[in-house]
Amino acid sequence: MAMNLAKKSIEDIDVAGKRVIMRVDFNVPMDKAGNITNNQRIVGALPTIQYALDKGAKSVVLMSHLGRPDGRPKAKDSLKPVADRLQELLGKPVTFLPDCVGAETEMACTDPALGTVFLLENLRFHLEEEGKGMEEDGCTPIKASEEEVAAFRASLTKLGDVYVNDAFG
Repeated sequence: MAMNLAKKSIEDIDVAGKRVIMRVDFNVPMDKAGNITNNQRIVGALPTIQYALDKGAKSVVLMSHLGRPDGRPKAKDSLKPVADRLQELLGKPVTFLPDCVGAETEMACTDPALGTVFLLENLRFHLEEEGKGMEEDGCTPIKASEEEVAAFRASLTKLGDVYVNDAFG
C-alpha cells in the first residue's frame, strides 16, 4: 500500500470541535533576566493559531522547545515567559501547563472549554524529545530507551485530535 505524503494545510482540515495539537517554533531569544528580546517567532505563529480558533477548534495545544536543556528541566529554558507574551499578543487567555506529558497534562487537555489555548512546557525538558541528552555533569551522554520514547509519544498523542506542524518552515 502506497502512503500519501502530500502535505496538507490547516485549511484542508475541518478543525471545528477538535483539539488541535500544534508544533510551533517558540525558541525565542531571551536575556539573562528571562525577558524575551525578539518575539518574531511567536508573532509568526499567530495566524495559524487564530485560524484554528476562528474555525471553531475546541482547543489549540501548542508545543515547542526552547534552548538546549539536554533532557532535563532548567528554569532558564522554561516556556512560561512565552505563554505570557503569547497571551498579550493573542488577546485571550493562554493556559500554561507545567509539563508537556503525563496524567495531569492529559487531563487538562481532555475536554477543555471551546477555544481554549494551552502552551505546554518545553518538550526538551524530556530526554525522549530528542532521544538523547547529557547527565547533570554535562559531559556524559545519555539516551532514552525505545519504551520511554514510545510512552512520551503516546502521551503527546492523547492531547489532540488533529496535528498541525507550524514550525520549521
